[in-house]
Amino acid sequence: METTSIGRTDLAAYYARILAEQERTGTSMRDVAQVHGVTPVTLYAWRRRLRSQRKAPSGLLAVDVLGGLAPPGASPGYEVVLPGGLTIRAPRDFDANRVRDLLEAVRTC
Repeated sequence: METTSIGRTDLAAYYARILAEQERTGTSMRDVAQVHGVTPVTLYAWRRRLRSQRKAPSGLLAVDVLGGLAPPGASPGYEVVLPGGLTIRAPRDFDANRVRDLLEAVRTC
């Protein structure tokens, strides 16, 4: 029988995907753990570990509102600049649920 080892980065990404699924669906940790063949304790431990590794500040974040002004040639919309300089731009009519999904995807990277 051949076994393969998973690197820590791959393992972190694996659990990040599972935890993102759990948050998105609202399914209990117990049910998600059972589906993926792990214990709830393992999921809680990985959630704590992944949260502590995040570089984003917790709590309030300063936001500059430009009053609908857009650069010449650009359509008005939303711009989110994350720590580290990553910028997300979305049109004003961008669906709030899609924004939430997009931010969750970025958070798990």
